[in-house]
Amino acid sequence: MAAVEVIQRSGNGCAQRCTSSELCSSPSSSPSVPSFCFSFPLLLSLPSTLFLTTPPPRSPRPQCLSFPWEVQCLCDLGRSRLRLSVQLAPTALSRQSLEKMQLYLVLLLISYLLTPIGASILGRCVVAKKLYDGGLNYFEGYSLENWVCLAYFESKFNPSAVYENSRDGSTGFGLFQIRDNEWCDHGKNLCSVSCTALLNPNLKDTIECAKKIVKGKQGMGAWPVWSRNCQLSDILDRWLDGCEL
Repeated sequence: MAAVEVIQRSGNGCAQRCTSSELCSSPSSSPSVPSFCFSFPLLLSLPSTLFLTTPPPRSPRPQCLSFPWEVQCLCDLGRSRLRLSVQLAPTALSRQSLEKMQLYLVLLLISYLLTPIGASILGRCVVAKKLYDGGLNYFEGYSLENWVCLAYFESKFNPSAVYENSRDGSTGFGLFQIRDNEWCDHGKNLCSVSCTALLNPNLKDTIECAKKIVKGKQGMGAWPVWSRNCQLSDILDRWLDGCEL
């Protein structure tokens, strides 16, 4: 798989650069324009670069063009446009490979356009501060580092993340990927909260629901991701490096 470099540009040309292995965020110069980077795999062993010019979210139909050196997908939104361009190293590509790349770009465009206005990834120390203020530090004996670690491995600090769980058919919501079949109003609703409330970046409902979950017999073991990545970590204390609480 090729490494994909992603550049996010706001309306006035402000840019941010990320590697394919990370999902990162920085404040945008325009308050109405979210600033973040995408990364996605390409089934081609080629160096690639993806450029993103951010428009207001709407639902146009992406149109793609293929060239021997580049694949472009474009959404024309009137006053602004969204252009995703994968620039290829000089080589001969099959028609099937170009069509496959078009599909990846269309899916990326659609996923971006469906992202709510203002949705963004929270910084590590921002997450730590919110969880600390919410009373999670040593709640039921678990240090704040455990909660920050859990938030990273469940959602990469994305409070609006919604992911399906293929094992049991449930859907995880928010920072801690709280499952809808047990904890919110799509299922048993043991937290007495709507699933959409768990996507609020203020994290208040998420924190209160997490407290109910961790009071159970499994504690933080209710999150298998925590057991695999955080419970026995030798560098758990690093999750609070440089954070002022």
